[in-house]
Amino acid sequence: MRIALCTIGSTGDIQPFLALAQALIARNHQVIACTNAFYRQRFEALGAEFRAIGPDATWERVRAPLQRIIATQNPMTQFTILAQEMFENPATAYQDLLPALRGAELAVVHFLDAMAAVAAQELDIPWVQVRFESGGIPTAHQLALHQGSLGKPLNRLSWKIGEWYWKGQERRLFRDWMQANPTAPTPNLMRSFSPTLNLLAASQAIAPSYPDFPRNLVQTGAWFLEEPEYVPAPALVDFLARHPRPLLATFGSMGAQDGQRVAELLVAAARAAKRPLLIQEGFSRFTLPEADDVHVTGYAPHAWLFRQVSAVIHHGGAGTSSAACRAGVPSIVAPHLLDQFGWARVLHRRGLAPSPVPRARLHAGALATAIRQVYAEPGFAIRAREVAAYMATEPGVTLAVELLEGLG
Repeated sequence: MRIALCTIGSTGDIQPFLALAQALIARNHQVIACTNAFYRQRFEALGAEFRAIGPDATWERVRAPLQRIIATQNPMTQFTILAQEMFENPATAYQDLLPALRGAELAVVHFLDAMAAVAAQELDIPWVQVRFESGGIPTAHQLALHQGSLGKPLNRLSWKIGEWYWKGQERRLFRDWMQANPTAPTPNLMRSFSPTLNLLAASQAIAPSYPDFPRNLVQTGAWFLEEPEYVPAPALVDFLARHPRPLLATFGSMGAQDGQRVAELLVAAARAAKRPLLIQEGFSRFTLPEADDVHVTGYAPHAWLFRQVSAVIHHGGAGTSSAACRAGVPSIVAPHLLDQFGWARVLHRRGLAPSPVPRARLHAGALATAIRQVYAEPGFAIRAREVAAYMATEPGVTLAVELLEGLG
């Protein structure tokens, strides 16, 4: 089959689609990756065709909106700011997507890629939606982002209020585009599901599902990219030899905001807890003095890197949370925005992380306390190993490919 993969967002939103592209190509399917030009090289290295959609995701472009998002703890406001950036020019994305999808037999679409879903419908191409977490799926059994339950009636009411809010956001974000395209399908954020198939690419160990989820939604387990054997830099090898299984800190694209201050804070917290620290740069920009107990590294596959450490401080993104669980190591979560708070709550409830330390209230003292707790209580490491063993039994991307092939 000729299959278009349409995704939007940062590395955590891209990596599972890379895994899917890799698995589909291995089964002799033609893959057209439709996303930000920043990720062109990674898809083309797998043998996929590539179509650039929308503006490039540079560090400078990410930094400003991230500062505004972190400044507020209101998830509605956070999503409004994020949506303004993601859908700054829906007309351009739509015009990029129409020729990119033309000729495809199937489109696999990230749940936030509203314009890709619209383009697929406009071209009468069957489309499959992909989600990486379950906290945004309406259910009578819980509030959004795994905030617990107020009972089924109030839970349902909370989702209705959210639906009303998203409808207003859609009218505002897509008003000009809809006026210019009155016969096209209406773009839909958060609330839409594919009539064909919906995939929840997350482990059942950490992404709870409920009986009132859509009947055509299948939870496959998380999708992981199989990368070539990684050869670490000599300086990293030396640090790991001197400090076996250190503490790791990685904030990925979330590190773009105030990187210097956060790096210094991480070092102070690790030293207060008497733990050697490995920092992965991601989008961060900082400079630290050389020290025996701190090492800064660039890119390294999480599948390799997380197995070298004893615990991971991270932002709670879907990909990073799943990778830490897959590696069997506890987490210390400093959520920055939206679904990251949901992941932080789930990891804490599952005994895989201490209480979250939200990014807006992140300081060395609170982080040092969380670090000490992880190392003082062996239950965190035991539970992490149990979850890793369970995740190893899940089919993940293999099941996803089989389900997609069943639509051909």
